[in-house]
This record gives sequence, C-alpha cells and structure tokens, in this order.
Amino acid sequence: EVTTIGPDWGASVIQSSCIAFFVSLLLIIAYISVRFRDPKMGVTAVVALLHDLIIVVGVYVLVGREITPNTIAALLTILGYSLYDTVVVFHRINENMKDDSVKCTFATMANHSVNEVLIRSLNTSITSLIPVVAMLLFGGETLKDFALAMTVGLIAGAYSSYAIATPIYVIWKTFYTVTVYFYIRDLCFDSMDQMISD
Repeated sequence: EVTTIGPDWGASVIQSSCIAFFVSLLLIIAYISVRFRDPKMGVTAVVALLHDLIIVVGVYVLVGREITPNTIAALLTILGYSLYDTVVVFHRINENMKDDSVKCTFATMANHSVNEVLIRSLNTSITSLIPVVAMLLFGGETLKDFALAMTVGLIAGAYSSYAIATPIYVIWKTFYTVTVYFYIRDLCFDSMDQMISD
C-alpha cells in the first residue's frame, strides 16, 4: 500500500484544524458564560486568547521562522495557559461580586480582584517560563520552534488576563449597566410625562 501526502491532504488538515479551532473557541465562550453566568466573560476571555495567538504569530513573522507542527502544538498549549490565568481572574471577580461587604465601583472591585491573584499568576508564569527558556537556549533545532512559541506565548499570556481581558470586561459591563440604567430611567420619565399630560 502506497500513501502519499500532497497539497490536497495539507489543505484538508488545515481546514479541519480551523474548524476545530473555531468550535473550541465557541465551546470556551459557552463554558465560561455558563460557569460565571455572564457571556461577556466568555467573549473577553476569547479576545485575550486571540491576542496571545496574534502576538506569537506576529513574532514568528518578524523573525522569519516557519510555522511548523511544533509551533501549532505550542499555540494550543498557550491557549490552555492563557485561559487558565483568565479563568482565575474572572473567578476572583465573580467571588468579589457576590460579597455584600464590598462597597466600591465595579472597576475598583475588578482591580482589587486582579491584585489578589496577580502574584500567584506571575509565580505560575515564571515557573513555567524557566524550563521553556532553557529549551529555547539549549534544546535541539526541533525543540526551538516549540520553545520560541511557548516563550512568547507565556509572556503574552502573563499580561493578557490583566491588561486585555479584565479591562475589556470592566468597560463592557460598566457601559452595559450605564446604558440599561439610562434606558430604564428615560422609559420611566417618558411614562411619567405621558401620565401627567393625560
């Protein structure tokens, strides 16, 4: 039996990979939305993931390296690391939202939540980064694609949960709350005006 790997096979693998990637993003949005009872958290988590992937691919383009199967494996691993950090931050925000003793704005509470988990996440990222940098510096050529993508992805993922996902979520939630407040207020005033004029 003779098997050949040609451009058609490569195109079908790329198509299947893209479908699997987008389905996984939808499942991530669905899971986080159900877990934290807020679809905005799911969407902003995926925005942070896309940011990390774009940074890694951008660095590959800048240094002129070829994207190999090892790079794709590293990109998938980066998704897991970045998503973990984002879920930790969102979990803390969710817990602090339930706390009735917190008397501050939502943005201040989210900032406090980030500060509560920042050191833990930085320690996790640094601990993960040490062996990956060692692979990048001392590993063979086949490991360098994986290690470069992992190094860039871990650095990008270390800040994206705090500098991308959380601020976007806070802005979106605050804007949505203010918009709903003004809509209800205007609706009430319009109905009161109509009752007075009648």
